[in-house]
Amino acid sequence: MGRRDKLLRKVAKRRLASMQRHVLICVDDDCGRKLLKHFRKAIDTAGLRATASLTKVQCFGICTSGPIVVVYPEGTWYAGVTPAVAHKIVEEHLRDGRPLDSHVFHRNPLCPVRRVADSA
Repeated sequence: MGRRDKLLRKVAKRRLASMQRHVLICVDDDCGRKLLKHFRKAIDTAGLRATASLTKVQCFGICTSGPIVVVYPEGTWYAGVTPAVAHKIVEEHLRDGRPLDSHVFHRNPLCPVRRVADSA
């Protein structure tokens, strides 16, 4: 099996075709690693496994109020995320589309990329 086949298997396993939200979680310390488990459980409980993807990040470089979590494509940055807040982020933001404003400290949404062919 070639490299491309391995890559395509991983793409399918990570459900990239159905992903609607990508959650980046700082796991640079123990609290972040534990938080990842809470996010996984909350996503499974909410039935969002096919549409929400979790990725571990070593450090965002702004760890004054960690753990830090970022949700894309909205570009919503959360600080001080506890297990209880993680469950609320999953229920309110990932499931219902309403960011949890009480823990948001920055927003930088991704905008659609304009292709060269689109501008011609």
